[in-house]
Amino acid sequence: MFHKNNPAKEQIIDILVDNRPLSITELRRLGTFKHSYQYTRQALNELVNEGMVVRKGVKYELSLLWIKKVHDFTDKVIANYKYGTQNKLLPVKATYVTVHSLEELGNFMLDALECRFLEKKDQRGFYGLLHHLWIPFINREKQRRLLALTEPIQVIYTKKTILDQLLYRACYKPHVQKICFVNQEIDYDLFVYNQATFQIYFPQELLKLMDRLYSVSANPFRKIVDLFEMTYKQFSISIVVTRNKDIANQHRQKIRDLFQR
Repeated sequence: MFHKNNPAKEQIIDILVDNRPLSITELRRLGTFKHSYQYTRQALNELVNEGMVVRKGVKYELSLLWIKKVHDFTDKVIANYKYGTQNKLLPVKATYVTVHSLEELGNFMLDALECRFLEKKDQRGFYGLLHHLWIPFINREKQRRLLALTEPIQVIYTKKTILDQLLYRACYKPHVQKICFVNQEIDYDLFVYNQATFQIYFPQELLKLMDRLYSVSANPFRKIVDLFEMTYKQFSISIVVTRNKDIANQHRQKIRDLFQR
C-alpha cells in the first residue's frame, strides 16, 4: 500500500493500528515477518523519519499527527468520489465562494444539494427564497441527480414573469413539495438546510438581464438562444455560507412566514 520497496513497513503499520506501543521484539512476535531484526529496525527507523511512527524509549507507535493527515485525506477522497464534485468549492469551514456563470452556479448548487450542504440529514428539508425560478438542467443525468433528492423542498419566488409562470407549471409544481409566488423585494437568493445558509448575490447587470429575458415574449427560438447565452456568460456571483443554528432558523422562519401571506 505505502512501500513496495520495503514490505515490512506496511506490516508494521498494520500491527501498530491495533497494538501500541511495541518494541521491535514484541512487534516481530505479532507479525509474520520473514525479515531479520536488523531489517525490521531499519524499516521502523525509516517510518520514524517519514513521520508515520514515533519512538518512545525502546517502543514504537503510530504518530497521531500522521493519523490526522490520513484521516483528512480520506475525508477529502470520500467527498470527491461520493459527491462527484471534488468538493473544491465547499469545504465545511467555507464562508465565501465565488462562481463565474449561471452554469457554474447550477453545477455548484447541485453538488451542494446532493451532499446536503455538508450537513447532517434534516427531515425539514430544503428551503429556498428566489428572485426568479431557476431554469432546470438540460442534461438528463443532472436532471436525474436533482430529482433523486428525497428531502422536502419548499420554495418562494418573487418575480412573476412569463418564464417564471411557465417554469412553475412545467418544472417546479410537479416535483416541489411546496411553492408559491410572493411579491417581495429581496437582496439575494437564499437556500437553507439544517444549520447551513447560502446567500447568493447576483450582480445588478445579471439581475437586469434576467428580468428582461424572463419577461420578453419573443420568438421561442430566439428566447432559447438568449437564455442559453445568459447561462454561460461570465458574471461574478458571490455566495456567502453561514453555519449557525440560530441564523438558519431565522431564515427558515422568514420563508415559512412568507408562505402564510
